[in-house]
Amino acid sequence: MLLPRFLKSLFCRRIIFYGFPVFYPAFVESLGFTRAQVTQGFFLGFLVAGLPFGFLAGAVIDRIGARLVILSGVGLVGISLLLMGSMTKLWHYELLASWKFWAMCSRAPSPIKS
Repeated sequence: MLLPRFLKSLFCRRIIFYGFPVFYPAFVESLGFTRAQVTQGFFLGFLVAGLPFGFLAGAVIDRIGARLVILSGVGLVGISLLLMGSMTKLWHYELLASWKFWAMCSRAPSPIKS
């Protein structure tokens, strides 16, 4: 019971929220983004994806069940993080940040809270 809780917490929450300040300078230096653009992508992920898809995830969970929605959310978080390694343009970053937060909304109602 402890291992799934740790892995969900590590991969779906800790890396994204606590890892963002670590990778912030790399976004600015290597990709040529301004600080405002990096923060904008993170904010758009919360606002555009997180807010409406939270309600949508709840409705989908009511229809098909939590297990499938949570598993797909965990997988989509991982895919978005892997694809972030190959992004080169600002719209790639904004799209993947929105995708990441949408996926986090669908894995959020997990009964294993951290």
